[in-house]
Amino acid sequence: MKWDARGKEYWAYNNSSILVYDPFDSSRRETISRRTLNALGVKKLLSVTLDSLFGNVFIAGYDNILVYDRLKRNAKLLFRNIRFKDGAFVYIKGDVLIVAWKYGILFSAIKGNMEVTDPLVYLNVRSLKYKYLNSRLS
Repeated sequence: MKWDARGKEYWAYNNSSILVYDPFDSSRRETISRRTLNALGVKKLLSVTLDSLFGNVFIAGYDNILVYDRLKRNAKLLFRNIRFKDGAFVYIKGDVLIVAWKYGILFSAIKGNMEVTDPLVYLNVRSLKYKYLNSRLS
């Protein structure tokens, strides 16, 4: 479950669907079903990450990342040439999208609504498991 401070709502999810919930009036605002996620290319949902600067919703699937615009109900797959075979962990630090997965770490600047720059990828060429990641983003 994630809190969206911008929209004042909770985003609850499991491996198949997403529920957007308003805690102030106890109502369901939106449900993104398994069928909808499958149609968008997300076969197995891993995580939902909210961008408080631009309102983007980043949805990590088993083998892809999707950016979703709730207001326009648009979505698009990101980084089509990179396969996140075993899933990915998605983080946002300021206006930088960070994706960590078994084979590397990806950095991409968030430029606005559904817009990110080409990724900078550091591949884990020796397939070592990352124990720590320390970086200073400027």
